[in-house]
Amino acid sequence: MSTFLVLFLGLLSFSAFGQQYKHYLEGSFSTAAAIDTIEPVIVNYNINWNETSSSLQGVYRDNFFSKDGPQAVTGTVSTDGRTFNIIFPLSVNEVKTITLTSVQTGSASGSVPITIVTRNEVGAPIDAPNTFALMTTRDLPRDNTPDDSTCIIGFGALTGFCGLYNGTLREIADTRDRCNLTSSGNARFELATDTFFNFYPNYLAGVTDLAVHRIGSFQPSPQNTSINITGRTCEILPATTFVADNCKVMNLSGIFFEQITTVSFTGTYSITDEVNGDTCSYGLNLRREVPY
Repeated sequence: MSTFLVLFLGLLSFSAFGQQYKHYLEGSFSTAAAIDTIEPVIVNYNINWNETSSSLQGVYRDNFFSKDGPQAVTGTVSTDGRTFNIIFPLSVNEVKTITLTSVQTGSASGSVPITIVTRNEVGAPIDAPNTFALMTTRDLPRDNTPDDSTCIIGFGALTGFCGLYNGTLREIADTRDRCNLTSSGNARFELATDTFFNFYPNYLAGVTDLAVHRIGSFQPSPQNTSINITGRTCEILPATTFVADNCKVMNLSGIFFEQITTVSFTGTYSITDEVNGDTCSYGLNLRREVPY
């Protein structure tokens, strides 16, 4: 039974909850960050990711620091190797960040050297082992390319703007400390192919059932790239502390504009409690990082 479970988890790691990833890394290291034990703890980890010529993005899991769920991993790719960065929303056993670096480049399968550094809240190193990990690269199915018909019918001036947007969220106001939308460090806005605007307080690529604000949809075939979307919910909004039973109004306003290599959005996102008037608002300066 245990052998079957290990094999099943290994296969699951490639699909990563439905997202197809080209690269996979698994290994282990010893950490002295265990608060409740005298002996070091062995951390078994794996990373699924995709990459461009300069950056990478994926999902990190292990049996010690991320037991509560997968964590986002971002990083860089260069001729000198790869760097993987994991930042936890809150310190786990005094560890706030994990950085893995390797001089290995390109698509490969086999053992690769890895340097791992764990750091606390103030950036002081806790562990810094030099070790090895097993890397696997596979071919992705060719039929995963986006459907050319998506994000066209009914989108009007917003045709081709669907995707995931990342950037700066600047708090403008928060009357009673009701919102903490940037606490995870991995917030994303989305213009989905169903014309809905969504906000993910902690976006993790490939993970289903993410916490989300379903803000609202635009009227069919808008004539320009300016939006003013208002939605209403009486459910709990993740990353907020509004009174649970009170209904809230969400508003997203701003403008999309095309740049040479991407699409950008500048605007404001606000949430207001209909009953007591508690409100928060954020200024947005976003760029599309994943087109649909």
